[in-house]
Amino acid sequence: MKQLLQITMLGLAIFLFSCVEELRPENDRFIKIYGKESGSFGSGLYEYPNGNILIGGKVDVPALDFTNTGGVFDIGKVIEGSIATISLDANGNQIAMHPLPIATHPTVPQIDFPNIEDKGRVNQILPTSDGGFMLLCEWRGIDIAFPEDDLYFPGDYNSTTPFLVKLNNQFYPEFVRSFNGEPGWDEVFRARAKMKALPDGDIGILFGVNFYDFTPEGSLKGYSFLKLNSQGDTIFFRDFYDDRFAIKSAHDFVIDQKGWLTMIGQMNEKLYAIVRRGQNYDEELRAFLDSGGMGNEWNNNPMFIEEFSDGEYVVVYTDPPQDTRLQFFALSESALGEEPEPIIISKLNREFPRAVSITSNEDILIYTEHLTSATVPEGYLYRIDRNGKTKFRIRLEGTPGDVIESRDGTILVLSNPLFNSLIPKTRLTKLSADGQLF
Repeated sequence: MKQLLQITMLGLAIFLFSCVEELRPENDRFIKIYGKESGSFGSGLYEYPNGNILIGGKVDVPALDFTNTGGVFDIGKVIEGSIATISLDANGNQIAMHPLPIATHPTVPQIDFPNIEDKGRVNQILPTSDGGFMLLCEWRGIDIAFPEDDLYFPGDYNSTTPFLVKLNNQFYPEFVRSFNGEPGWDEVFRARAKMKALPDGDIGILFGVNFYDFTPEGSLKGYSFLKLNSQGDTIFFRDFYDDRFAIKSAHDFVIDQKGWLTMIGQMNEKLYAIVRRGQNYDEELRAFLDSGGMGNEWNNNPMFIEEFSDGEYVVVYTDPPQDTRLQFFALSESALGEEPEPIIISKLNREFPRAVSITSNEDILIYTEHLTSATVPEGYLYRIDRNGKTKFRIRLEGTPGDVIESRDGTILVLSNPLFNSLIPKTRLTKLSADGQLF
């Protein structure tokens, strides 16, 4: 079931990044800044076959600039936020900004967003077979209410509400779809969405879920999986929950050529990998990655899973005492392969993976955020081989956005340092394969 969610998307993403090695980058190198005068944030990155680039995120602009747009507007706000995309050539030069002019889509009656004004952003970008793009977006920290069911979810900084925007090849939105409050879905709250292209050309979206209708005395944690085509039509949808567990939730997934849906997440206090296959993705195999130590809380720390060409998987996650780890594992028809010990790639306290991708030679790029007591945000970019050996580790100024390997073997990094020590902006930077400024 589809539904259109009201929003207005104005200007476009933005970007400010700073590379490391304690040296300030030279101005003639590939370091590009995009966006408006006020704050902005870049969090999605895609490269075209010809080397051109599309980035997405959010841009904050003075609200008075948009009083006549019919958009999301709060007269008490000085700043208004808009999700958007921006086209670049292969050298990072801006071609065009693409505002998303959605003016009058009504919000469905089952759901209400009391404070939606300035908190939307694009998280992921996927191309579609018709030349357009699917944008997985989120409202961050908003309050959500289901008036008909007397349910209310107060927002905080970590709460996210996902929605989907389909752009045509002219970057005009064809539809906007929400995943909370749709008919039949209004008893649950979906968050922490992850979108990936599937081998058959369709698109998969995984959600973490609170199932409030099943547990009157509290929320049962679970997950939902949605498969849809480029027109937004639902091909498969299923909620997964198990009332034997206080917490059973998934964070990331892959689907291989055989149709196996492999996910990683949390089951009570442990991290796990779970495999589902068959027409309804019935659960058949389960493996715990390590002893866990998650406690009894729902773990919101990011986790990632990627598949190599030989069918092996790598999982990247954070585990107490909040160090970043990766673990390789394999699957067989009848059982899980032997699980090697996790590899601790960093013992910095409070370091979390924010983006993971596999290179053409099957190295692993891991971009982390390091939460320090300093006011300046920072992260680290790692390149790690199939044996778990670190090839380089680079400190990056700013909050992480995204990282991918370019078609020429270089590395594109999206990051969001502070401008004048106060306002975040986003930079796109290109690095050589060995981590040097390009």
